[in-house]
Amino acid sequence: MRRWCAIIFLLATVWPMPGLEAAEKDLLLQGNYLAGQGQYEEAARYYKRVLEEDGSAAAAYNLAVIYQHELNFKAKAILYYQRFLESAPHDPEAAQVGQWLRQCQADIDPQAAPAENNPQMDTSSPVNMIQADGGSSYIQQANQHLAQGQYEKAILAYRQGMFIDRAPVACYNLAVLYDYGLHYSAQAIYYYQRYLGLSPSGDLAAKAKSRLEKLKQELAIQKNSVGGIKVYRLRS
Repeated sequence: MRRWCAIIFLLATVWPMPGLEAAEKDLLLQGNYLAGQGQYEEAARYYKRVLEEDGSAAAAYNLAVIYQHELNFKAKAILYYQRFLESAPHDPEAAQVGQWLRQCQADIDPQAAPAENNPQMDTSSPVNMIQADGGSSYIQQANQHLAQGQYEKAILAYRQGMFIDRAPVACYNLAVLYDYGLHYSAQAIYYYQRYLGLSPSGDLAAKAKSRLEKLKQELAIQKNSVGGIKVYRLRS
C-alpha cells in the first residue's frame, strides 16, 4: 500500500494536473464574456486569477486594454502592459501594446513645456484645485498628504472625512484627486456624483456638474472610438 502511495505521489509531482490549462482557458473565456456584457470589473477578476496562476500574457493583455479603453485606469493599464511585454516581448502585437503603453504614460505624466512657456501648466494639478474644510481634521490631513504627493494616504483620509465627518468637500476632493491626479475617470465620476448628492446646491456644485458632464462625454467617446468599433481584441 505504501508503495502505491509513493508511486501516485511521484506521478503527481512530475506531471501537471490534467485540465489545468483548460481551467485557465475557461477563466479567460468567462472574463471575455463578462467584458462583452460591459461588466469590466468582474471580467478583471477572472483575468487576475489566470495571471496569478501562470503569469498568462493573454490575461495581462486583456487586463491592460480594459483598464485603458473601458475603465480609464491608466496607471493599472501601464502595469499590465508592462507585464505583457515582459512575458511576450516578440508578440505580433507588441508594437501596438508599446504604443498604448506610451499613450497611457503620457496621459498620466505629460512632458509639459517649461512653466514660463506654459503659464497654465499648474492649473490641472489637484493640489491647486482641492478645497479646505476647517471643520474636518481628516480633510486637513488629506490635503497635507496630497501636497506631498502621498495619494494613497490622502485617499484614506478623505474617505474618513466622508464617512466620519460626512463632509461633502471630502467627496469633491476625492473626485479632483482621481480626476487630475490619478486620471481614473470612472472613480472621479463616482465622487463628483457623491458630492452632488450630498450638496446639490453647494459652492462647488457648478464646477462638479461641469466636470462630471465632460468626463462622461470623454468616456462615451472612448467607448465608441473608431466609428463604434473596438480598438482592441480580447485574447483567449
